[in-house]
Amino acid sequence: RLAPREAGSQGRAHLTLRARLTLFFIGIVVVPLLAATILLQVLIGREGARQAEARLDTAARTVANLWEARLREARAEGRLAAVSVAPRLDSVELPAVLESARDDAGLDFMVITDENGEILASAFSGPMFRSRIPPPTPEDLASPDGFPGLLRARIPLVTGERRVVLTAGWYADARLIRELTADTGTDVAVVSGNRVLASTMPRP
Repeated sequence: RLAPREAGSQGRAHLTLRARLTLFFIGIVVVPLLAATILLQVLIGREGARQAEARLDTAARTVANLWEARLREARAEGRLAAVSVAPRLDSVELPAVLESARDDAGLDFMVITDENGEILASAFSGPMFRSRIPPPTPEDLASPDGFPGLLRARIPLVTGERRVVLTAGWYADARLIRELTADTGTDVAVVSGNRVLASTMPRP
């Protein structure tokens, strides 16, 4: 039979051995497993980020290509409209002719300006920008400096001694970005400065 002093010593030795085994288990099994789990999560996160970046890159290229295609279409439609518009520049029928040309081309707006930038005639539908975004005026649509939220082409016309410019195109509004979203599978927003003109994403 052990004396109380000796029994206490063995109890402490037994606890110390169990503690050592526990620490050994934690050091050999748990810590490497935890490290492997964290590493796997990091790798999964990085792979997810790479996939997201790849999807965004693809979507950005698609949007750029579609935007350029629309610009080419606006130029082509503008040139076709110019054929019917040019002979009527001095006619009172010019506004009606321009509206008919715009409607036939499926464009959102057409504006004719003279050499001084004065509006000779305009034909346009209303944009579908977000609320509180004022619609552009004919002067905005035809401005040489451009205007936010427009996808347009400017076609010079020369008839005799007269030189005018036909500006034609679409609004980069809700209708356009819905098409872009359908083609890219991603949300699209048109932003000018700190203003969101149109977006497929919900308002913050």
